[in-house]
Amino acid sequence: MRNPRLLLGALALLSASTPAWAVPDGPAEVMANRAPLKWVVKQVVPAGVPVVYEPPVSPEMLITMAAGPSWQAALASAVEARGFTALYEESRVIIQPPAAQTGFATGPQLAGWRLRMATPGHAWIVGPGQEKLGPAEVREGESHPVLGRIVRILRDGDRWIVQTQKGWFVGGPT
Repeated sequence: MRNPRLLLGALALLSASTPAWAVPDGPAEVMANRAPLKWVVKQVVPAGVPVVYEPPVSPEMLITMAAGPSWQAALASAVEARGFTALYEESRVIIQPPAAQTGFATGPQLAGWRLRMATPGHAWIVGPGQEKLGPAEVREGESHPVLGRIVRILRDGDRWIVQTQKGWFVGGPT
């Protein structure tokens, strides 16, 4: 007789609706194909971290989550494909309409920080007095030693915005 546990495990891997577990601080594996957002959130967001769904976001909307460098980046990419953004604060996750609809940044504007180049979710920045060191590469969801977590990097018209736990700064077109 075949091992039923092994057979069930193989069937789970073949099923498009069965997620692979993500390590909270590590890379996110392929998670879901057209699964309800609330179910994906339950699988990927660490236990005890509250998630806020701001209207018109529906926890029932279907999303597809692919692999990413972190659970934050994978979740952000999945909700962005549906036209929303994921904001990561110290104690919670907020899934909301794009920044252009909700106000582009929160916290203080950070003086002396410059944006050299950016793409959605990825930027090269220079801190105050760090011009000789060259730009530092940052990505959404990652932690920066001075700025804290990089919450989001997005385009607002003709400028880019880097939102961090400590505040925000902008750069011109790239």
